[in-house]
Amino acid sequence: PETFLEATGIANVDVEMRGPPGELVAVGQVDLEPAEVLLRDFSEPLVLLGGRLKLDRDKLIVPPENPVRGRILGGVFAVDGTVGPDGMSLSNLNANIWSHNLSYRVPEVADLTFDTEANLRIPNFDRPDTWTVSGDVRILDGRYYENVSIFQEALTNRLLGVFTRRTETYEASLVEKFP
Repeated sequence: PETFLEATGIANVDVEMRGPPGELVAVGQVDLEPAEVLLRDFSEPLVLLGGRLKLDRDKLIVPPENPVRGRILGGVFAVDGTVGPDGMSLSNLNANIWSHNLSYRVPEVADLTFDTEANLRIPNFDRPDTWTVSGDVRILDGRYYENVSIFQEALTNRLLGVFTRRTETYEASLVEKFP
């Protein structure tokens, strides 16, 4: 896929494949050893530390007792779950994601450090409206940046505020907004 630029590493493969092309059935397992994957939109590689992929007739399983573990964004993660093949594409993803101390920067907007315990369900990869995420994201540290003109803020709120449809019962003063 376009997202992956390069991958290096080791995987121990014990898989039996049967059937005609287009209807292959794979049974077995893949044990992941340390590996690095360069992703297009990340400045540092995704480092896989290990894990197991079990291939069943109708799905790929990452067992909870041996999740795919690794490092990315300055933190660590673990993923387990299932995904089913749909021809040559994937469907019915159900993944449990745990992470600790991931750091993400949105240039000139925010710096975030967070932990997650979440479940990702994707019944159909081609329809993002079917995707759901549930769970917890704990912000450990966050900084939000915004360029603001104090003069423009004061002028807009005092003179043009009558034309906005907002109804607020309390608005902080400039000193409270920008200590």
